[in-house]
Amino acid sequence: MSRRWPRRSCTCRSAAAFVRPGVDWFHMNAATYDPSDDSVIVSSRENFVLKIDYASGDLLWILGDPTKYWHTFPSLAARSLTLGSGGLYPIGQHAVSIAHDGSLMLMNDGLASVNQPAGAPAGEARGYSAVSAYTIDAAGRGATEARRFDYGQSVFSSVCSSAYEAAADGSVLVDYAVADNATHARLVGLDPGQNVVFDFEYPTTGCNTSWNDAQPISFDAMRFQ
Repeated sequence: MSRRWPRRSCTCRSAAAFVRPGVDWFHMNAATYDPSDDSVIVSSRENFVLKIDYASGDLLWILGDPTKYWHTFPSLAARSLTLGSGGLYPIGQHAVSIAHDGSLMLMNDGLASVNQPAGAPAGEARGYSAVSAYTIDAAGRGATEARRFDYGQSVFSSVCSSAYEAAADGSVLVDYAVADNATHARLVGLDPGQNVVFDFEYPTTGCNTSWNDAQPISFDAMRFQ
């Protein structure tokens, strides 16, 4: 059965300035269900990561770069979480998921917004991609980047890409879908201590061989013929 979420209005500033029909202003690329509070976490590549209450459709919080256009809307800024010192805000992110310890994990691609209105701030841009895991303090309106893997800031995969846990022990499969200026895909395996256990690279063009849903498979589940 489908649910219809109620429309929300902003009395402080017209939503028409943020929602731009016919333009890729949101670019949703991932969503995951959080059973701990019956909510949905959504990734908007152009703007932020947000959490929505599943039953009511209420916007619970936003985690994103506050230098971007979205933060100029008071109704959205009021829902934003403040990231602890030294943390990386999600920028151009993909592949949101709930890690085994309840943290929010995602591929933090590092690409600034590419479809903001003319003259509007596109936000920070980074020259490398990272896997970020955040603990959220919704009541205190804060977030902490609890874990980060950035491979020595040596790989930039601007779009697509993913990072998913392979098991409850915290091992992770990192998929750099468009490394080396979109000429190679790199699949990197991390053990629970975030040590690299394999790094497999192969030629590609854009996202045509690797995207944001590379799934780790346990060796126990593999069958050979």
